[in-house]
Amino acid sequence: AGEQKIALFVGPSGVGKTSTIAKLATHFGIVEQRSVALITMDTYRPAAVEHLRLYADVLGVELSVAASCDEAQAAIDRAREAELILIDTAGCNPYEPITAQRWRGLLNRGLPMEVHLVLAAGTRVPDLVVSTSQCVDVPSLRLLFTKLDETTGYGGIFEATHRTGIPLSYWGTGQRVPDDLMQAQVTRLGDLLLGGQVRTSGGGTKTAWETQAPSTLTPGNKTYSR
Repeated sequence: AGEQKIALFVGPSGVGKTSTIAKLATHFGIVEQRSVALITMDTYRPAAVEHLRLYADVLGVELSVAASCDEAQAAIDRAREAELILIDTAGCNPYEPITAQRWRGLLNRGLPMEVHLVLAAGTRVPDLVVSTSQCVDVPSLRLLFTKLDETTGYGGIFEATHRTGIPLSYWGTGQRVPDDLMQAQVTRLGDLLLGGQVRTSGGGTKTAWETQAPSTLTPGNKTYSR
């Protein structure tokens, strides 16, 4: 077993944070046979809790529901045997920074935590700029773009990474669990900008490149950091 890793997923509502966590939990829990724990701080949407609970039941792991950062810390303490802890959060309005306080209280607690800012690939560049600017001070920050299959304009991904220097972690390319998630690579971003396409959930021939299973969060492995 590797060293424990904690991943916190934050970002605007509707970008696919919960679905991304379901994909990662299924991949690491079933494909890689890792011990995974799930925590949700999204107590505002009962459907989000039930979504994760479904996958927790399939994986045979407990889902902890935390209404505050202190409750999330307690859930992390209880999951000390897990190799990977995935934490879902409620959607935050980038134009109302106060909403980020729901999860910022988990920072600076000495936890082995990566924070993944989840954004939809088709989001307007001005909105991406606002979202990333609200998080540039967050330690171990990664950018995770979803819904690449729902757009043909990928300039926002380049703009966000170029402006901030924040490393990419994963790309979401569809709704299939756990298949439609890939480790982000700068070379593939270049392919997209030059007219490449991602594969769709139907698994058709539109893809310009297939993917290997996600590995960025593998416990014990270090990822690129600023």
